[in-house]
Amino acid sequence: MKESISVVSELPAVTVVLCTYNGEKYIDQQLHSIRNQSYNNLLILVSDDASTDRTWEKLNVHAIDDQRIQLHQNTSNLGYNQNFSQACARVVTPLLAFADQDDLWHEEKIERLVKALGKNSPLIYCNSRSFTGDTPQTTPPKSLYQRFEGSNILQLSLFNTVNGHAILARTDFIKKILPFPAHLFYDWYIAGKAALEGGVQYLPDLLVYQRMHTSNASVFGERAGQKKTKLLHMTAVRAHCKSFAESPGISSAPLQILQQWIACLDQLIEKRKGWAAFVFMMQHRTDLFFYKKRKIGWPSHFKHAIRLIKTHLQHN
Repeated sequence: MKESISVVSELPAVTVVLCTYNGEKYIDQQLHSIRNQSYNNLLILVSDDASTDRTWEKLNVHAIDDQRIQLHQNTSNLGYNQNFSQACARVVTPLLAFADQDDLWHEEKIERLVKALGKNSPLIYCNSRSFTGDTPQTTPPKSLYQRFEGSNILQLSLFNTVNGHAILARTDFIKKILPFPAHLFYDWYIAGKAALEGGVQYLPDLLVYQRMHTSNASVFGERAGQKKTKLLHMTAVRAHCKSFAESPGISSAPLQILQQWIACLDQLIEKRKGWAAFVFMMQHRTDLFFYKKRKIGWPSHFKHAIRLIKTHLQHN
């Protein structure tokens, strides 16, 4: 039986933007977890990136059963950044959430995020944990790092903890920063722009289970768990920081610090000289390494800075 749309007028409508590509193995589980959300004022916009397996067939089965689902299929493969970008451009509801094809959502994910979203916040994101196999463990995870929140752009200038699959954002903010650059991580890009546009909110509730497997996509064209992403980390850091520095209306203080950091990264990447980057990281270690859970202090930061620079110089 085809489900009807239940609209609660006092709650803002949310569109879940789900991007798919050859995801036939897990798409049913993920769509069921989205369709079973406790939040009623929900639409599901699925953009398939020219899948060659049975993903499109399965999506149509769900769409027949649930009229909240809107389907779109690209005529050619765009890659996940551009697929998300063009899908977000079609959203008309006040809020949107990003969804990966192989994850699982807590049934109250959207409801809790909407209730927690501040009036002036461009986005909020929740806690998530990774798992392998078919069923996630239900025991509370041990956090490996601290999550970013607020507006300190330097804390997003070395490492990003804002996962796309955990984001609920205001649609007008997302459309303002479209299109997502193809060479960046879309969630890192969004997080930095949000930090400069009012700040990022974090809800510590565990509401997303991220399935890890050999076909997880990467902006580098690699797969999850492989080495190349780590080896290209400092290059990615520079690319994201340059995009943050180019934000319209950025104030002089964050712009100046970003420009200093970019200059150090240019020395590291273009001239293969790591001293300036090392000095900058140690001078700003509290912000750059804020995500490290253990409060060991400068010896840990010293070792981590050396490791990042050494890895880059040896393998790039």
